Amino acid sequence: MVRIAPKPQQPVEVNYTAFDSPSLQFLPRQQEAPGWKLETDPMVVPKEHIVHYLGPEGPVFAGYQALDDTVGKYSATNGSGFAT
Repeated sequence: MVRIAPKPQQPVEVNYTAFDSPSLQFLPRQQEAPGWKLETDPMVVPKEHIVHYLGPEGPVFAGYQALDDTVGKYSATNGSGFAT
């Protein structure tokens, strides 16, 4: 009897910019935070994806029972740095 192993599945790509969260209203937009500019659309990582998204630190963060993780990438308007 010959058994064929199933083909490994590719990880599903998740578009975190497609999720919505009430916490997005507290994330500073374009020039709302003096000296900083939002570079890209903010992301919302739902609680069921936090462990995978954060890797080894994921279980620690999940222990806080957060509903989601809202992330924005900012650059300094004077060009000397960035913040996430």
